Amino acid sequence: MDQFAKEINSFVKNTSVKFNDAYRKSLIQLYVDIVDGTPRDTGTLKNNWFFGTKVDGSSNPNMEYPVGAESAQVFKAIANSKAVTIKDTVYIYNNMPYAEAIEKGLGKGFRKAWRMVENAIALAKGKLNVRDI
Repeated sequence: MDQFAKEINSFVKNTSVKFNDAYRKSLIQLYVDIVDGTPRDTGTLKNNWFFGTKVDGSSNPNMEYPVGAESAQVFKAIANSKAVTIKDTVYIYNNMPYAEAIEKGLGKGFRKAWRMVENAIALAKGKLNVRDI
């Protein structure tokens, strides 16, 4: 009976690790697809996507990152962290005030809705394969 309990615990642990790894990989791909789908003019919008378990002061809403160094560092740190698990809600957000207008095609000068978030989510839904877990 003791051996059976060990096998069950091992199965639960291995399955949990696989689900968490798949979750992190899916989040990474979603982030990459959003950034790749973001139009580039000066690069500021594209370089100001953030990834975290909370929307907090890790990105200054008044700060523009023209080269994307800060957002890339935040993303890499979280993506490579085992701390993000399937139990966590993860936020992918942009701190530029015009991000929503470009996403939805709202306002003057934004004739086209780019739908970078919407398209990335649709792409992720199509890519998700339970066999990969």
